[in-house]
Amino acid sequence: VLQRMWFAATCTPTLPDAWALLVIVGCAVVALPLGMSSGFLRQPTWPPPESRGEAIKGLFVTFLAPGVLEEIWFRAALLPVREGREALEVFVDISVGLAAFIIYHVNVGHMKAVFRDGRFLMLAALLGFACTAAFVGCGGSLWPPAVLHGLVVWVWLFCMGGLQQFKG
Repeated sequence: VLQRMWFAATCTPTLPDAWALLVIVGCAVVALPLGMSSGFLRQPTWPPPESRGEAIKGLFVTFLAPGVLEEIWFRAALLPVREGREALEVFVDISVGLAAFIIYHVNVGHMKAVFRDGRFLMLAALLGFACTAAFVGCGGSLWPPAVLHGLVVWVWLFCMGGLQQFKG
């Protein structure tokens, strides 16, 4: 596991495979209308001027956690990237990783009620699926899913009402 994590952290990302881009875009096409129609996501707006400093700092913070920290565990540690693996083996690895990712978000370590909201969990599952596609489709590098994960969380927190849900 440590070797996989080291490889993912030191691997230069490849250009994403077309299927991975389609999965990522597909997840966004499903997640945005689902989140907005359910009331979980607000209409996107830029952070107000008085909170832009916090938002800029938040870019760095969300890149590190959840971006890097969650992706090193749920993609790099759990998903071996090797050519020639059986489809069932790959499916099981991806399923276990996604299940662990979702279960992690409802554990007692996440004390905020937002983490137990079914709408959040559905959107987290879609993000996990997109991050898996970024990881596998970019050659097993940690960095594309970490950037994707951190950026999506940042947009939710600072542009689509996530901070208010956190505080509420």
